[in-house]
Amino acid sequence: MEKNQKTRIVRIIALVLFDIVAINLAFYLSYYLRFDRVSAADLAFIMRHAPFFTLTSLVVFYFFRLYTSVWRYASTDELIQVVAAAFFSTALMVSYFIAFQITIPRSIFVFWGILTMLFTGGLRMSYRLLRHLSPRVRKPKIPMRRVMIIGAGDAGAVIIRELKNHSQLNSLPVVAIDDNITKRGTYINRVPIVGARKDIVRMVKQHKIDEIIIAIPSASQHEIREIVGECQKTGCEIKILPGIYELIDGRIDIHAIRKVKIEDLLGRDEVQLDRQKANRIITGKTVLVTGAGGSIGSELVRQLALYHPNELVLFDFYENSVYDLQNELSRNFSVQHYDNGYEAVGNFDFRLRVFIGSVRDQQRVHEVLHETRPDLIFHAAAHKHVPLMEGNPKEAVKNNVFGTFNV
Repeated sequence: MEKNQKTRIVRIIALVLFDIVAINLAFYLSYYLRFDRVSAADLAFIMRHAPFFTLTSLVVFYFFRLYTSVWRYASTDELIQVVAAAFFSTALMVSYFIAFQITIPRSIFVFWGILTMLFTGGLRMSYRLLRHLSPRVRKPKIPMRRVMIIGAGDAGAVIIRELKNHSQLNSLPVVAIDDNITKRGTYINRVPIVGARKDIVRMVKQHKIDEIIIAIPSASQHEIREIVGECQKTGCEIKILPGIYELIDGRIDIHAIRKVKIEDLLGRDEVQLDRQKANRIITGKTVLVTGAGGSIGSELVRQLALYHPNELVLFDFYENSVYDLQNELSRNFSVQHYDNGYEAVGNFDFRLRVFIGSVRDQQRVHEVLHETRPDLIFHAAAHKHVPLMEGNPKEAVKNNVFGTFNV
């Protein structure tokens, strides 16, 4: 910390010394530009008044934060500060000569203001320029990851600029994608906008892209799902800039980029589970899951097992899927299996029973319920593929309507 403070002080002193030279050199060159020479009398005049306009200019520069700005990140705002500081310094210089009734050509003030702005601003902006060019000069130790940016708006422009400025990220923005046809063929920080989302797969192959960053924080979840769907066809690593509501004060930051999460693809807000309440309801109870071998039922079983029910009952028509689930539970938990009854003692997470049968079979359903007497039933035995069931309405009604009625 102390070393950083010393470095900062040295940097400020160096800037002040440079500005002193620049201010006086600008005054000298102003006379030279006006008269094509600087006489001994002119030089004496400059030396006599130099302390005032030098000190005045340094004070103005200080108030315009020319010594405290971080010039490695200099942008238009910092350039405006330099111009404003040069203007006010010139205005004070004019006021000084008018107040003491000293007459010099007005063009001297114009030349001095312009040269002061060029010298002081040039030094500061050159640091930004050198920092921008340095990654291009240095040969990277490992190959740069070629990145496609989806979204050529403000967020995309920030990401492109930051990736170029942070060579340590080892990521090179190569192309940008945007659905706005008026942006096609234009550039952001020398990165071309080459197409719309329908062109993602083709452009990834054409430009040998390794990574895709979705930079549209205002996009709806429906749009994000569509874009991610296209990106998944490429096999590239996919990252995303979170929505505006996730960003602090809505500000874009390179460090906010993360991998795509399942929550980004939901058409709604994520539901937060009340685990304490679930624990009170499930722990120590007998829980029956119908359709336990299906995609929804099997995940329900996995989650229920974490809450240590007394007995977990699996009911499904397809023996292969429920058999695989039974083996998975046996590997991941300490399970006591039913074998003509349970052992009287033993340490286990829960008891496990498996029944094969269909919810369409009312008698079989009643047998299972009578034998297990569950405290909770999770009914997941249903045909869930809507377009397919629209073509087979009778089977949908038998299973989803009458099956539910039987349970």
